[in-house]
Amino acid sequence: MARISLPAVEDLSAAEKVQFNRFPSNIARALLLTQNCTTGYLSLGLSLLHSRLNAKLRELVILRVAHLSDCCYELERHRPVAKRAGWTDEEIAAIEVGDSDKMSPTTTAVLTFVEMCVREVRVPDSVFEGLRNELGDAAVTELVVLIGFFMMTARVVKNLDIDLEPAIPRPERASTGETDPSKDARVIATLQF
Repeated sequence: MARISLPAVEDLSAAEKVQFNRFPSNIARALLLTQNCTTGYLSLGLSLLHSRLNAKLRELVILRVAHLSDCCYELERHRPVAKRAGWTDEEIAAIEVGDSDKMSPTTTAVLTFVEMCVREVRVPDSVFEGLRNELGDAAVTELVVLIGFFMMTARVVKNLDIDLEPAIPRPERASTGETDPSKDARVIATLQF
């Protein structure tokens, strides 16, 4: 049970419903308690779905960060997404514990990078340069942002004791023109299970 009182979906204002509909979840409900964080947080998170990292690498990063952060919410939410991205149950289990024995050199390099970034904060030059040579400057930058976003999410979820939602009803979409409904539908189809 959350350490804070999450707003009920049916009690959200029209503007709050717009934000909630972007990513209907208990995290969104918690963020709606903040004065100005919800829009930025959701925009950053949803933008990471369209980075230079493919879906398999993105989910690898999220699962490893979640495991290193001991964040059951992220693990439970992203295991099905990782499977849809092409990872097997065996590979997912290996990713979570950082076992790259049967993985490609790129996957191994990404796992090492994630591990060092989470544990050490600053990745050593040799690890950084190796992955930068493989992926390029832009993808490595997006990788660091992805790691940081899910580290932040894990800390929000764990410190507020946000529960994984079985299913949250979506309120009628408020027509404020602030979001593109077609984008929301694609994102939700990608992430919901």
